[in-house]
Amino acid sequence: MLIFNIVFVLAVSFLPVYMWSSGGMQISHYLFIILSFSFFVKKKHGIFDYKEKILLAFILYCWVRELFGYCMGVGINTLLPALYYTFSFLLFVSVRRYMNNEDKMRLLYFGLMISLVISMISIYLFGLNINEEVNAVRSVGTYNNPNQLGYYSVILISIASYGLIRKIINLSVYLVFFFGAIILCIMSLSKAAIISVMSLVIVYVIIFLKERKLNIISGNKYIYAILMLGFIMIYNINNIKSINYEDLAIYKRFYYMFDEKDTDMKERGYGVFSQASAEEMLFGISSEGVISRHGAEVHSTFMSPITSYGIIGGGMFCAFFVTLIIGVADRYGIKNAIILFLPVILYGISHNGTRFSAFWLFLSVMFVSANNKKIINMT
Repeated sequence: MLIFNIVFVLAVSFLPVYMWSSGGMQISHYLFIILSFSFFVKKKHGIFDYKEKILLAFILYCWVRELFGYCMGVGINTLLPALYYTFSFLLFVSVRRYMNNEDKMRLLYFGLMISLVISMISIYLFGLNINEEVNAVRSVGTYNNPNQLGYYSVILISIASYGLIRKIINLSVYLVFFFGAIILCIMSLSKAAIISVMSLVIVYVIIFLKERKLNIISGNKYIYAILMLGFIMIYNINNIKSINYEDLAIYKRFYYMFDEKDTDMKERGYGVFSQASAEEMLFGISSEGVISRHGAEVHSTFMSPITSYGIIGGGMFCAFFVTLIIGVADRYGIKNAIILFLPVILYGISHNGTRFSAFWLFLSVMFVSANNKKIINMT
């Protein structure tokens, strides 16, 4: 239906727009809820795939664990994470079932391009400065914090890579996404985002040095891209030479990286699980239990569910994630799976992406990729 196509494009386009405080519903979230109605409108929507069943089992376990904590006297806020996961599951299922053909996949990239433009314009309007002190205010655009902007750049480059693999977008469009993601992650000054995005560049270089070519950027197009980059650098050689790199905020962020507390994995909450009892390791501490011990949630996409819901619950989430990787690797090759998942995994080591709707959009795309019968090898 046309109305759902419009809603989908708008939902993706407004991903970078945060009108209210983090943790609450945003414009894109309301639009994704409307999109979920399409799942109920269609008479034939099929049964859940086994990967979806694993994810659903995880969410049901979250509710059981959090309800148990609530019955034991923990505050009502302990139910919020289970509610977040439920919403994310609804987003995941509705989006993955919506994107059932090439035309709808193209609408995804149309929406992503609009979201990229919104991000770029918002950073320009709200200001940016690459010569700031290490603890100065970082660019956020229309997001509420710079880490959201950084994570958006990671998701953007990963989904764009899939579009190029499937030949849904061409090289020129991919390069817009690629360099756009690099610019955004640098503007966010998120160390994790910069490392994650640049890891993809390193992977490309390794593949090129090993095979002397990249099938995704081959022939005249590859030569054209190199010549254009070389021309830009030569044209701006004087400006490049005049840069005092020690004054750059990005330089300071990495130079003082190991002096900052947020680089320590203990500060990220990794130590909470090791201090738990055997029973808590198995069944989980609960979200409120983690906060009461650590003062905040565990900042990790994978360690957070393991700590809160134990080896049983967290294991279900990790199993779901691994099945997606295996499915993508089976259809597109291990190298392509690395290209698609590496940035998201690296960022997820030090940040909890499970409450970021763009992360679940990425998982929806990977689900479609893993279940797609048409095999296209990128490398």
